[in-house]
Amino acid sequence: MKRTQSASDEIPDAEENVTRAEKFFDQPWNNAVKKFARVIIFVFLIWTGVASYYASQLSPLTKEEEFLPSDHELMQVW
Repeated sequence: MKRTQSASDEIPDAEENVTRAEKFFDQPWNNAVKKFARVIIFVFLIWTGVASYYASQLSPLTKEEEFLPSDHELMQVW
């Protein structure tokens, strides 16, 4: 039987090609997310509640916005 190459055989120095960002997101970031998962979820829910409250307070304009002052020459022509 012929042996097929695995992915690790194709890239012999895979560990040497890892960047600092990949190393950071591999262990420290994942560990921090796992450790503080409940805090992250709690803050997310509070933020969602505050954003929902302010979104519910939005209403349409009661009067038209003035883009130019009333004494502007274009407004006088209008």
